Amino acid sequence: MRHIQPLSTLLLVFAKLITVRASETMTNVSNLELNGIDISASKMRHIKGVSLMLSSLCLVNTLSQHKQVLKLPCLYNFASFKKSTHFPFFNLSQMSSTSYFVTGGNRGIGLALVKELSSDAKNTVVATAREPNSANDLKDWAVKHPNVKIVQLDVSSSKSVEAAAEETAALLPDGLDVLVSNAGVLKDIGKYLDHPDELYIEQFNVNAVGPVRLVRAFKPLLDKKDTREVAVVSSLVGSLNVELPVGFSGYGVSKAAANYIVKGLIQELSPEGYSLVAVHPGLVGSDMGDDTFVQLGNEVSGQLKSALPLLTPGESAKAIKENVLTDLKAKNAGKFLSYEGSELPW
Repeated sequence: MRHIQPLSTLLLVFAKLITVRASETMTNVSNLELNGIDISASKMRHIKGVSLMLSSLCLVNTLSQHKQVLKLPCLYNFASFKKSTHFPFFNLSQMSSTSYFVTGGNRGIGLALVKELSSDAKNTVVATAREPNSANDLKDWAVKHPNVKIVQLDVSSSKSVEAAAEETAALLPDGLDVLVSNAGVLKDIGKYLDHPDELYIEQFNVNAVGPVRLVRAFKPLLDKKDTREVAVVSSLVGSLNVELPVGFSGYGVSKAAANYIVKGLIQELSPEGYSLVAVHPGLVGSDMGDDTFVQLGNEVSGQLKSALPLLTPGESAKAIKENVLTDLKAKNAGKFLSYEGSELPW
């Protein structure tokens, strides 16, 4: 290799699949070993600024001028790649992908989360809908984003959740990184004594027991990865230490129970490397949010809107991704957080 001088002969050994810009960082390479041949940093400076074409295949090429074989380690074998090369400019973490499972992904905050998370083509997002055939907005997005997969799911049914877990396991054979329990229901806000039993039960079944069903069914898939992150979309109305101008009856009870369940799962699963968080998405102008404003009436709705910023689903989802899901394990695990990252009382 010490006889090689023209840059053109060096470029012969690289293919076209992955381009890495060498530029200034090439001068920081202390040592590069290719097929047992050592290239010192001083020699590496001669190719400073060259766009190196690193193939994703294990290439073997013969230099036409000097008849020497130069072998590059396969980029798919990251272990051998890290052993044989040291490129400060080549950040392997930038190639990493994350898999997400988002319930209630057909509308509102759920759909916005799907869009936000799948905008990075490296990520795979499995989104659910109770009736996928009628989830037109989600289907349209999935057509344009092949990294989005749609699965039928009704979180109120254990059978449906188990079937969704099986289907997702086929889509993600290597495992699931992040489970986002977003699907929820809000029915008939009113006085506690006037709230019908069946509405208490329906909302409790979806909003409180639903996350338990999900974690139970998807745990084997989450266990395959070291990430093991779970985010449960809760609500400020579930906090026992926040006073609101009106009671949220069955919905508030179900969200308080959801928070309790998250705390219990934190205690149970943290020793296994799990990181869980409960999330308040903010006051959101979604289908559910708009229905809530109607039920609350103009006076109470006005009080809430004056006290809290009114968000679009997209604004809420973007904030949740940036302030909660990002670095969940490192800084947010075990907390009840608002969409903007502030900690809320349970």
